[in-house]
Amino acid sequence: MQLDVDEKNPMKRKKYILRSNQTASYITQDLGAAVERFKEYKFEKMIYVVDFRQSDHFDNLFKILKMLGYPFTDRCYHLAFGTINFGKEIMATRTGKIILLEEVLQKTIKKADEEIKKRKTKGDSEKVGVGAIKYVVLKNEPIKDVNFSWDLLNFEGNTGPYSQYAYARASSILRKADKQHLIKKITIIPELTSYEISLVTTISRFPEEVINAEKLMNPGIIANYAYSLAKSFNDFYHNCPVLTAENEKIKVFRLKLIDSFRTTLKNALHLLGIDVMDEM
Repeated sequence: MQLDVDEKNPMKRKKYILRSNQTASYITQDLGAAVERFKEYKFEKMIYVVDFRQSDHFDNLFKILKMLGYPFTDRCYHLAFGTINFGKEIMATRTGKIILLEEVLQKTIKKADEEIKKRKTKGDSEKVGVGAIKYVVLKNEPIKDVNFSWDLLNFEGNTGPYSQYAYARASSILRKADKQHLIKKITIIPELTSYEISLVTTISRFPEEVINAEKLMNPGIIANYAYSLAKSFNDFYHNCPVLTAENEKIKVFRLKLIDSFRTTLKNALHLLGIDVMDEM
């Protein structure tokens, strides 16, 4: 059994859903799975997260579902993603071209541990390493290829460790602060510096960024938001004294601002599956 799925392109026109011997073709299984999933879950949207090289397959799948009259066809979407290109260093110990994720994670965690020791700081090497891998993959648009390099472990720039370190830095300030300052109410907000205004503004963008990421199905929006939030905090940190602020009202406000920053950054990274640490 065959169907015409593309009237304008004869090369892509015919699609077999049953072979001449009545056995199912590759696309037939996906047709059946889509129908069963809708029966079971009544989904609002079904997203196929699959390599961009399968775009024609899913285009045909959705066309056939529509031709067969299934009402949920417009709720199906193929989220195409690119490939990860590994450099020579990660390939050096292998003779073949297949790289297992477990090997990449193990090597990244080991290098994260080396970086932590070199910096003479604290931190969970597994959380740093795994977080760095997740971040470097998610910060780009899904369709774009990822060029893997060990720069992903840098504590500066648009990386996972950079945001994790900003969270730990904020946590350190709050640990040293008088806890009474965090529960005090502010009736009059002091005049804000440009750094404080920038941080407040960036924090306030979080709900909008999450909504946009969902609409566009692009976690990179949240990843890059986390980076801009961490960067805004670091600018604030270097220019606005907190524990040694000139008066009590400013100190209380800045501590509450740091607490808000910390909560927002933690939530943003959580959406990416990245853990934070109180010390790094």
